[in-house]
Amino acid sequence: MSLFSTPSSPSSAGRVYSFAVFAFLLLLYVPFAGCYGLWDPWETHYGEVARQMAARGDYISLWWPGSPQDPATGQFWSKPVFTFWLMALALKLAGLGHADAAHAAEMTIGWRAEWALRMPFVLLGVLGAWGLYELVCRLHSRRAALFSAVILGTSAQWALISRQAMTDMPFVVPMTGAVIFAALALIPRTRSPSPEDPAGGQNDPEQPLPRRSLSLGRWSISYPASGTYALFLGLFGLLVLPQLLVDLVQLRSFTVLLGGVQRRIPGALVILPFWLLSLLALYLSAQARNRRAIYLWMAYLLCGVATLAKGPAGLAMPAHAAICRNVRRVCPTRPGVAHCAGSQAPFAVACWCDAHDQRAVNRHRCHRPHF
Repeated sequence: MSLFSTPSSPSSAGRVYSFAVFAFLLLLYVPFAGCYGLWDPWETHYGEVARQMAARGDYISLWWPGSPQDPATGQFWSKPVFTFWLMALALKLAGLGHADAAHAAEMTIGWRAEWALRMPFVLLGVLGAWGLYELVCRLHSRRAALFSAVILGTSAQWALISRQAMTDMPFVVPMTGAVIFAALALIPRTRSPSPEDPAGGQNDPEQPLPRRSLSLGRWSISYPASGTYALFLGLFGLLVLPQLLVDLVQLRSFTVLLGGVQRRIPGALVILPFWLLSLLALYLSAQARNRRAIYLWMAYLLCGVATLAKGPAGLAMPAHAAICRNVRRVCPTRPGVAHCAGSQAPFAVACWCDAHDQRAVNRHRCHRPHF
């Protein structure tokens, strides 16, 4: 049987190939990933912030005491929190991140620190390339998917950044996942059944899904009876629920000036709207009638995770792809319009924003030393 031919059981063969691609990427990236020092300045930079998080047990605020570029209070404002959550949890799993003086040298002895700080990013790099394989396999062919995964997995920049403790992979991989799920929802399937590919054309995302009901006292909730929706619930529980619980427990009360009077606001009161919004999101997602709608919900969720790594830029690539597609649908006979709206116009806006920001920085620094 040829490597790219489809056997009599396509679903079973698909799982075998998918596992083989994932295993290949693990063998490509994991060996020796922690057997060399934290050589990039950002690795030690972010590693210390993550160690502070693990040692303090504070998973809301970011700290870097003694930083040469942050405030004297030791607060760290350079990046959002997602990267440091991953690194701090990895340090805890490796038995590192203690606050007492007896463990002062724990980050310099052996290779545990290197392995702990880099493994989340290695796994994210593997997931990103594997996700590309799954997308191309569903939209085009297994042959094209294998080439796509191998090309991305062996690309120098992707491989280099995947094996460093930096913010790039926590930003790029969730954003890539959002684009993948958006593509599954929005791009029509090009595969059609054939003797070599009898599975082509199946699993139409527009096909209605069966539903089940869950009774909660006087209320009854209907939801899709689908493994795709179960995957969404798993992602939601993994990525959203821990944030809500940590914020509810650790966010302290604070004072605000209201009507000339100092009033103390409980931290739980601030988090309450986010709990309500999360429950509303779960309710609305349960109204999905097909896989297309569920794929879009997963894309929204991963866009939110990407923003936790580098801010609102996590929305840029999925929104860019959606704009390109919608413009192309509006102007199907004028692809140049779609190209301009999808690439040239955002590029011009980005250049203007960058130039404007640079002028502001120069004005700000005119009375301060240049570092």
